[in-house]
Amino acid sequence: MKEKHISKNLIQGSFLRNFSKLAIPNLISTFLASGIVIFDLWYIGMIGKDALAGVAFIFPIYMLASMLSSGAFGGAISGAVARSIGEQNFFKSTCIFRSALIIALIGSCIMLISYLVFFPPYKDQMFLDMKSYSFAVQYGNILLYGLVVIWIFNVLMAVTRGIGNTKTVAICWLMVLIFQVFLASFNFEIEESIKLTHTVSISFLNLFFEPIEWSAISFLGGFVFGIISAIIFYVFFNHPLRFRNSEILKFDGIFSLIKSGSLAGCQSILTITISLLSLSIVGFFGKDWSAGYGIALRLELLLIPVIFGIGGALIALVGTNYGAGYFKKSVEYAWKGTTVTVLLVSLIGITVFINPNLWTEFFTGNEKIILITENYLTTVAICYPFFALGLGLYFVCQAFNTLLWPVLGTLLRLVTILMLYFLLKYFNVFTYENILLVFAFSIVIYGIFIAFALHLGPWKKISQS
Repeated sequence: MKEKHISKNLIQGSFLRNFSKLAIPNLISTFLASGIVIFDLWYIGMIGKDALAGVAFIFPIYMLASMLSSGAFGGAISGAVARSIGEQNFFKSTCIFRSALIIALIGSCIMLISYLVFFPPYKDQMFLDMKSYSFAVQYGNILLYGLVVIWIFNVLMAVTRGIGNTKTVAICWLMVLIFQVFLASFNFEIEESIKLTHTVSISFLNLFFEPIEWSAISFLGGFVFGIISAIIFYVFFNHPLRFRNSEILKFDGIFSLIKSGSLAGCQSILTITISLLSLSIVGFFGKDWSAGYGIALRLELLLIPVIFGIGGALIALVGTNYGAGYFKKSVEYAWKGTTVTVLLVSLIGITVFINPNLWTEFFTGNEKIILITENYLTTVAICYPFFALGLGLYFVCQAFNTLLWPVLGTLLRLVTILMLYFLLKYFNVFTYENILLVFAFSIVIYGIFIAFALHLGPWKKISQS
């Protein structure tokens, strides 16, 4: 079958052709994923500011789930599938498929239990009034109990990306967005403009939902249809996996996946910690500084889908060649793909460095906040290539299973910020301008450390094998 020869195509074809074939659909997927989040935010915004305030404390849980299931464990799954396909070990790749579903169930259960245990006592630290807190609970109870569908969808996409079929991944993400909007439309009342009805009713089941509840249901419902789309692909279309009833309980390699995914998960947790720490430090200067930093941070968050779009494609391309024994070639491809990532992000960084108003004035008209954001972008944005270098190499490391160095690089970035922050405080030179220099320096250290550590360490040994 055609799909079963995909590893041959990834090994024998030119880098540019294979890279473009994988990266373009994967970039589309990441922007569709962003569209799902943006639509949900717009929907909740129609409910009111109380709903936005409440959901703001729930949404990071989704972001963490997405980072773990798609980036950390998902990347480990993609890399393992790609290596097994390169080895022509289709039994192993099918075991990884089954193991991925088990990991999704375990991961979603752990997150649900953590929410039930830690969220209620956290109420006093949220500084929300009862109305906003009620919105948070209504949205959170539905989202967290349905988190399993997000985990399952993301690991299915990770497997599909690992076999080199990023077109199907893009189609499945498109189905998620389409059906999310379709389900949400049951709450819409179109007159001169779109308004929300008071409730959404499912008459034959005698069920009634508030708009905030229906926003979470439509959000999860999109992922359900995405899973259905993935099942249709694996049942009716050609692919290299071999499903046999006699092997349904075989999960060879699951503990290796959990180990790799957990290590990669440390990267996600450290990244969130850095964002929260940086926000807390900037918060010392006041609300305007926090708002300005938040606007700049949105741009950095939009860089991640761009980097993942390329890095996710590289996992399949590099992992397949590595699994097939083309070690030197796989390392060369890793550096070539990462270079593309750095150049693309450099273009964005230079653009906002030269003209930060292109970004800042889109979000606010407050002159003070605009100036604060501009100060950030003209100091930190020029260092975005190093951010792309470090994060891009992190994704490629999942193809080689050399994740230790990117995790250490992220830890080094965190430690650098902490140490320099305390030095600024000790010498009484703690200013907004100086802390921005700290943020910029930490990004440079992050990218350079990971690149040199891989070049002089595990990747050098791989290329010489």
